[in-house]
Amino acid sequence: MQRGQDDIRVAFIAGTSWSGSTLLEQALAQVDGCVSVGELYWLGNRDWPSMVCECGREFRSCQFWQSVLVEAFGSRSAPIRAEIGARSEGLFRHSILPTLARSRSPLHPAAAFAELGAMIEPLYRAVETMTGATTIVDASKCALWGLAVSRVDTIDLRVVHLVRDPEGFVASDGRSRELPYPPGAMREPRPASRSLLTWLLLNLEAEILTSRVADKVRVRYEDLTRAPASTARRVAGFAGLETDISQHFADNALIVRRTGHAVGGNPRRPRLGQTVIERPDAPVTPSHPGPGRSAHHPLASRLSRRYRRSAGITVAPRSSNP
Repeated sequence: MQRGQDDIRVAFIAGTSWSGSTLLEQALAQVDGCVSVGELYWLGNRDWPSMVCECGREFRSCQFWQSVLVEAFGSRSAPIRAEIGARSEGLFRHSILPTLARSRSPLHPAAAFAELGAMIEPLYRAVETMTGATTIVDASKCALWGLAVSRVDTIDLRVVHLVRDPEGFVASDGRSRELPYPPGAMREPRPASRSLLTWLLLNLEAEILTSRVADKVRVRYEDLTRAPASTARRVAGFAGLETDISQHFADNALIVRRTGHAVGGNPRRPRLGQTVIERPDAPVTPSHPGPGRSAHHPLASRLSRRYRRSAGITVAPRSSNP
């Protein structure tokens, strides 16, 4: 499909949590012409106004996001944001029922996703207008959210499927984790059986998304953490960013020279200065003592082997933009 000159270029990171997405989107955000919105999915959450932006302010007091909402929706920003939240409520739980239930075409998933995508598009457009960015990074990871975005003809969607080996994800997901809201909240460790199911569902949904778009690349967490500069450079080129991103890395650390207004993401996201990138050389032991700690499910093992073989394979963007 030929892209128009006014299309919005969105680099969408799909995959699981604990896969290096915050590191990758923060690295890309250091490049001129790129802005990261973090996990835009959270903007529809009813508690979003009380959450804290990357800039340190609550979103209700963040001038950037309040200006984006006005630019996107005018005086109807509150009800439209609530409607986006209602339609996308089930997506992170792998359910499209709320999306279908609120659609004008509840029996046609493609139409329901197109309606949601049409409501999201003005947000990207407003961010582009406010920042002058040529590439917007959305690290929502939820491929079903990305599927809605893929239905919008005016969005030049480039999908980065970020994959972590199931053993590492299951172990990492089996630890207590800090939540983005409310402040100080912690998520209980998850049993490996649930973590493995989450890994399978999120990656299978990412495959559905990548089957719908021409421009996609698969990146492994293990490659990103062991060779961050070269891996990020490849992703930046795929996303249409011409500046050499390697200058923002020193040895095995990311150098953050500017921060923005990212939504959600890891509460321990890289801040100004150097952040050492931990390499997954040693296995992480899950703290949950329950059954099903092994990640060696036949389907997961088969997918993991295929992801190792296909990592780094890129379908070159076909955009008509320079």
